[in-house]
Amino acid sequence: MSITKRNPLLAVDVYKMGHMEQYVPGCNKVYSYLLARSDHNFNKTVFFGLQYYLKEYLSTKLTPEMGEEFLKYRKMILGSNTPEIERQIKALCDLGYFPLKIKAVNEGTVLPAKNALMTMTNTHPDFYWVVGFVESLILKMWYPITVASCCYKYKEIVDAAFTDTASEGLSFLRDFTVHDFGYRGDTSEEGAALSGAAHLVSFSGSDTVPALPFVEEYYGADTSKMIMASVPASEHSVITSFGRENELAAFENMLRLYPSGIVSIVSDSFDVYRVLTEFAEHLKPAILARDGKVVFRPDSGDPETIICGSIKFIDDIDMYDFEDEIHSMQSHGEYGGDDKYEKIVFCKKSNKFWKLHADVSYDRHDKQYYYICDIEITQTEHNPTNEEKGAIVLLDEMFGSTVNEKGYKQLNPKVGLIYGDGMYIERYQRTLKRLKEMGYAASNLVIGVGGILRNHSRDTMGFALKATYVEVDGQPREIEKDPITDNKKKSHKGLVALYKLIKHDEPPTFFTLDKRSWDEENGGELHTVFKDGKLTRETTFERIRERLRS
Repeated sequence: MSITKRNPLLAVDVYKMGHMEQYVPGCNKVYSYLLARSDHNFNKTVFFGLQYYLKEYLSTKLTPEMGEEFLKYRKMILGSNTPEIERQIKALCDLGYFPLKIKAVNEGTVLPAKNALMTMTNTHPDFYWVVGFVESLILKMWYPITVASCCYKYKEIVDAAFTDTASEGLSFLRDFTVHDFGYRGDTSEEGAALSGAAHLVSFSGSDTVPALPFVEEYYGADTSKMIMASVPASEHSVITSFGRENELAAFENMLRLYPSGIVSIVSDSFDVYRVLTEFAEHLKPAILARDGKVVFRPDSGDPETIICGSIKFIDDIDMYDFEDEIHSMQSHGEYGGDDKYEKIVFCKKSNKFWKLHADVSYDRHDKQYYYICDIEITQTEHNPTNEEKGAIVLLDEMFGSTVNEKGYKQLNPKVGLIYGDGMYIERYQRTLKRLKEMGYAASNLVIGVGGILRNHSRDTMGFALKATYVEVDGQPREIEKDPITDNKKKSHKGLVALYKLIKHDEPPTFFTLDKRSWDEENGGELHTVFKDGKLTRETTFERIRERLRS
């Protein structure tokens, strides 16, 4: 058990260790709210994780020994303890619980950023300072909320792509299209469990084992239902242990070990294109004879190019703006400043390859200013290389495909493709767009995400827990933060309430109003979930999933 779990009084920043004597004299109530201030990365917020923090930390019975330990460390850090701080800490531990009332939106609720997600106030006038004291702990909710919001963004992308291109009969694959490989990317076991569980809110595919006991323990997950699933899979050390010259034997060994079901084989230990052609041809009879699917996993290089190839598919050569493409590449830093630019494209309308050539002239030696002198677009005979074709085409050529009811190709069900490195949101969107342009359904590709889900900070969504109301000698006082140096950090003022607006045939939307009365604050979508050291309202993992998908 960690120190902070053993003693939640230590789950605090140093500066908060003295705030109990710093508030305005006569203060007897503090009220604060939690929100994500930024919608730059994710414009929708998925609320998840509060129940864990309530059960694991804030429900802990406080003891005199905890108070003594707190005072010991405070003195070590700051040099001394004042009589008032010692009195307050002893009184809190004599009380035995955190005298807080916490209201929150239902976990699994999807709402726009910049809305109140939770409010917190003290229930005992002597312990008004506890509201600010637990901020360090409770604000760590930014992590599961951010990961859950990130996964929801992926789910929106998956749903849209499946709706456009995938067969309705494969809609069940939506839950497994984005797979969590991120355990090793977390900084702690607690973080892995939290982020893994946040991923499971939207998807079911995961290799993060700690997530499963986590949702069982803290959210009553019913394991008789599909919560989490994965498949047998190799890693690079498994394949390379056979040696470069015996790589094919490593693939044969995987098929021998798993004669049925889905098996994933990492394919880029040496030459992924050799695997997708020479090895695939050798293994083809065994793969076709299996009762199941063999999933090839290229896992290095640029995923868009590895999966889709380097040749761009266009609808109509006459409508293609080659010059605009060069300008776009230049502005994004993707064009190297060569004096000429050439590429091969495939036109779906003419069913032919075309060569694009442009002469580029520069006005400055640093090649910052340029103009296009001449453009040539000519039909050409072209025999694409394996690299130009990409993995999806190579698998199609080897194992075949069918065209679904929406007019898109679906690979032979005996084979599949997964890519598990660097597939951040924008790159995933580009890859799906390329697949669609090439005539392939989104259901052909599974992606693995790990560090992408966890590479966030509190600033990703701008999380803040801010006090907006106090009572001094029993009199209400609306307060706010409003720095002239940063208007993005301006807070609400006074009591807040979250409201849900429902329009006919439209998804519900949420909005937050401040300067509310207590009667107004008690309405809306924030419900009491914790009071005086005890949970008053619990939810289940199944119910969270239902809310997210409704």
